[in-house]
Amino acid sequence: MAFLRSPFGKNRGRKQWEDCALVVIDMQNDFCLPDRALCVKGAMGCLPKVEEAVKFAREIKVPLFWVCREHDPSGCDIELTRAHLFQNGGAGTCVTGTEGAALVEPLTREEGDHYIAKKRWSGFFNTHLDSVLKRLGVTYPRR
Repeated sequence: MAFLRSPFGKNRGRKQWEDCALVVIDMQNDFCLPDRALCVKGAMGCLPKVEEAVKFAREIKVPLFWVCREHDPSGCDIELTRAHLFQNGGAGTCVTGTEGAALVEPLTREEGDHYIAKKRWSGFFNTHLDSVLKRLGVTYPRR
C-alpha cells in the first residue's frame, strides 16, 4: 500500500484518511495581522503549517472546513467581552464582508470547501459544523 506523507507527522494510506476532515479556525485578518486589536500572538508563525495542511487535505480530497467569525456591523451579535470594539464609532471586528473578516493571505477558499460562520468562540455553538461532519462520515477526535 502506498503511504502519503502527512504534515501531521504520520504516514497513512489514502483509505485511512476517509473518515477525516481538516477544520481551519479563525485564520482571519482580524486575528492574524499584528496591527489588529484581536491579533493572536503567534498566528502568523503557524501560517506556513496551516498552508501545508490545507494543501495536503486538498491533495487527498478530505473535506476542508473554514470556520470563521462574522459579526453584524452594528455589533448586536457580539459577546459582551468584545462589545467595546463596536462602541463609540468603533469599526468592530470580523464584520461580515470586510477585509478584517477575510482569510489571511495566502489562504483562500476554493470550490468544494465548506464555510461555517460563527458568532462565538466555539465553531460548534449554534452552527451546523457538527451535523455536516457527521453527515460526511467524519469521526473525531483524531489523535
